Amino acid sequence: MKRSISIQCLLLSLFCITFFGGCSNDDDENLKTKQLPIEAQNFLTYHLPDQSPSKIEKITSTDSENGDNYKVYFQDDLSITFNQIGDWLNITSPNSTFPGSLNLFFSGEESEYIRKNYPNDPIIGITPTFFGNIFTLQSNKELAFQTYQCIFLGETLDINSLDELPTSIKQFISHHFPEAKYQTIIKNTSINEDTDYNYIVWLNGNIKLEFDINNNWKELDGYGKLLPTSIIESLPTKVKEYLTSRYPEAQITAILLAHSTQYTIRVSKTLQVVIDPEKEHISIELDKIDEFINKYFVG
Repeated sequence: MKRSISIQCLLLSLFCITFFGGCSNDDDENLKTKQLPIEAQNFLTYHLPDQSPSKIEKITSTDSENGDNYKVYFQDDLSITFNQIGDWLNITSPNSTFPGSLNLFFSGEESEYIRKNYPNDPIIGITPTFFGNIFTLQSNKELAFQTYQCIFLGETLDINSLDELPTSIKQFISHHFPEAKYQTIIKNTSINEDTDYNYIVWLNGNIKLEFDINNNWKELDGYGKLLPTSIIESLPTKVKEYLTSRYPEAQITAILLAHSTQYTIRVSKTLQVVIDPEKEHISIELDKIDEFINKYFVG
């Protein structure tokens, strides 16, 4: 009798695990709209008021810095990805159909540039970034734009293989930023002859590295973060001597190299200095410039 009861209990346990466990997994994979972050819900209500998601899934992140994402699917393979606080990360539609007011994201100067220069390659997606937008085309090309001035920057490269990135650039990054991760790599493919860069590399933490047509660095910008000491030490002797004598407490967050010898260096939040070993040095007080612009050109 005891053996019979034990077998019955075992079968019942297996049934509960199979049935209720399966239901629990389905609920986790197929979320409801109300389970999305409130900002994501507001986005969908505003842009797609007449559309209902066909599926919502939570994407568990392996990167603790970014957190989990949510991917919302609609009819015709339209999908929108949101981060953990509800900001949209990507809009994709393989058939290039964007219902509701989503088409507003594809009706600006950037989209017009693409349609003019890539007439047989429809836009199927958009990803907002720190510097602007990246548009995905049907051919899988990804085009990067600086949104503020609507400047076409070039085509993005695969950050996983790095095969197309010149060896000298990879060596520069591994030496000065050994712990950094590649965020975006842009190859200049513009027909604009005024552009003087070949590659732009964004590292995690929104660190920008710009390289010229000979693949030598021409701009390094930490956007408020200190540049590595190894970079400062690699500057010409006269530049380092001037910095040491005039700005011993310098907090260098950006360097722009122009005309081979002219270094524009941000030594504090409010001060940039232009150093050219062959010419007179100039200090530029950024706060005074901002004050002048706000007084005479803004408002």
